[in-house]
Amino acid sequence: MLKKYSKNKNCQEEVFMKQKLLATFLIAALVLGGTACGAGNPGQTNSGNSKNDSQSTVETSESMNQKTEKTESGADTESDLDRQTYTVADINDGKLGDKITFNSITDAAETGNEVDFTSAQEAGADGLAVNPHGNWEGGNVEVQDGKEYVVRLYVHNNSPKGIAGTSTGTKVAISGIGASKTNAKGKQEVEVNGFIESDNATPKEYWDYVRFYSNTSFHLDYVYGSAMIYNRGATGTTDPISAAEIESKSGDELKALLNSHTVTGKPLGDDIVLKQKADGTLDGQLIGFDALDGNVPGCYEYSSYITIRVKAVYDK
Repeated sequence: MLKKYSKNKNCQEEVFMKQKLLATFLIAALVLGGTACGAGNPGQTNSGNSKNDSQSTVETSESMNQKTEKTESGADTESDLDRQTYTVADINDGKLGDKITFNSITDAAETGNEVDFTSAQEAGADGLAVNPHGNWEGGNVEVQDGKEYVVRLYVHNNSPKGIAGTSTGTKVAISGIGASKTNAKGKQEVEVNGFIESDNATPKEYWDYVRFYSNTSFHLDYVYGSAMIYNRGATGTTDPISAAEIESKSGDELKALLNSHTVTGKPLGDDIVLKQKADGTLDGQLIGFDALDGNVPGCYEYSSYITIRVKAVYDK
């Protein structure tokens, strides 16, 4: 079912993704507002994904299979291979065509520029982001000894064609967790990179980073068992809707269906940071909507958040 993207939050197919707290279950109270394949007012910054690189330096970051250099301004000198971006108007004008692509809308309301899809925020005692509705820092995060931080990836197949625009073999991975290095500003820095990979998308691989820094040498430890996925399907909630059911609805019926279910989140497993290929390169974790089979239909209804936690430890 072809869905139209829209910037208007009052349009017919307004959708809200909510993550609610279960008494004994980790949850982040995030809201994804917008329409079936679009979002509210462009330029909203509550996703915190703008890159502020005052602490950074030129570095090389390993992706699952590629490398990219980050300049001091934060620009990627070789970002996402032949990455092309789109506006909501471009999608509605059919410029995407039959192409499947991820996180390439630059004026999405609730997420801002989707190219900046990796961000972080301090975690509270419950392991959740302390201010999930507030700013998620997509550039630099100053760490404190012993504190945990939530690293978040946003995954959105921009195709407006639903099941007909399904990405196959879709994986996510997070790398770079480890010891800090001294950057050109004299700060200690750890660059954590998030990746999305797809067998049939163009391009096939996407990456983005968030940098953690301090005046003191430190390292980041991955918190085992912390990986979570949040979406409306069987993989991301205990109150799921099937892709086929979403596909069968439109307009007010679709809105009512989506708002009648809550997004609770489900554990994803540690392969997101640990699984490697035979050659030692990062393999990542298959994700999906109805199952963790790599199949992610196109449109906002099928988008996901993936989170992990890391702990900052000063080197004594």
